[in-house]
Amino acid sequence: MRLRPFLLARAMRALRVFLALLARFQALQVIFEVIEKTHLLLGYDSRVPDFRTRLKTLRDGLLRLHKSLLELERAAYERDVAPITSAGQYLNLVMNDPAFQWLRELSAFIVMIDEARAQKTPEITSDDADRMIAQARALLSPSEGGIGFARSYFEIMQRDAAAVLAHRDALQVLNGIKE
Repeated sequence: MRLRPFLLARAMRALRVFLALLARFQALQVIFEVIEKTHLLLGYDSRVPDFRTRLKTLRDGLLRLHKSLLELERAAYERDVAPITSAGQYLNLVMNDPAFQWLRELSAFIVMIDEARAQKTPEITSDDADRMIAQARALLSPSEGGIGFARSYFEIMQRDAAAVLAHRDALQVLNGIKE
């Protein structure tokens, strides 16, 4: 007989907890319905969500490609011309030697992305980001009959498998960015 009030009180507490959880669940359901009706999630792409993040992702991928290409050109220079003995000499070659000149177009493009990301006024827009992503796709198109970067990019990919792998990695970054 004494257990009955105890069990009843316990059942009432469990019922209150259940009702509280049910109320929270219903509130969440209402929130999701509002989101659905206002289409806040329409067009959401979880791969790379906003244009600033897309530009950072693009920049980072291009920097990795640039580093790989610089390393390959350095190895070719040391094999064909002379050893590079210091960081200062290497920097001077990258800035002034014709063997590295073709990479300056990629360097300048990366700088352009950095400047756009740092720009406060006028603020960069999603359209600006889309244009830069399209420019990157065009830039990373090697061409046997091209000039400048396109031609040299084609040539390095013909002579070194590591360039092909770096190109593949850069394309994977580009394909992961929604334009």
